Amino acid sequence: MNVSRSKLFYRIKEIMGMSPNDLIRRYRLETAAQMLRQGKSSVSEVAYSVGISSLSYFSKAFKQQFGILPKDAARK
Repeated sequence: MNVSRSKLFYRIKEIMGMSPNDLIRRYRLETAAQMLRQGKSSVSEVAYSVGISSLSYFSKAFKQQFGILPKDAARK
């Protein structure tokens, strides 16, 4: 596959409507939301398991994506 990194990023954004970084973040947060709804893990365990090591960043990104805090998603 003879494609430069910048060209690949451009094509992904063109096709998906978001950057690869945003796409990965969205996937991680969607996975985290599913895990929190199952109620088997704490918020910090979920954040770590989806590859986010900063709990404050996780909470901020989660609220931005879903409009609620992770701890509230775990209660539902």
